[in-house]
Amino acid sequence: MEGKKVAIEVKELDVLEQKIKKAADLVRTLRRERDTARTKQQETQERFDRLQTEFRAMEKERQGAAAMSEELRLLQEERQTVRGRVTRMLEMMAAIDDSAAQAQSDH
Repeated sequence: MEGKKVAIEVKELDVLEQKIKKAADLVRTLRRERDTARTKQQETQERFDRLQTEFRAMEKERQGAAAMSEELRLLQEERQTVRGRVTRMLEMMAAIDDSAAQAQSDH
């Protein structure tokens, strides 16, 4: 009976040893996966930071372009105003010339 009991205990130890090996393998696998996940997370964070920096730069450029567009619009309006005033002055000068020419022909 004693031999049977020892044989059972050895089998139980073998089963326990197998479970411990499986647990150790699982722990190693989980640690590798954790390390891989951390590496990917770090890479993703770095990429996110780069993209965020690029986005801020693009946003500044967009704002600059919007400001330049507004300035261009204002300059075009100013040009139209100046063009209109010059046209009116030329018309007045032409009218003066016509009046002077008519006055001379009347004399």
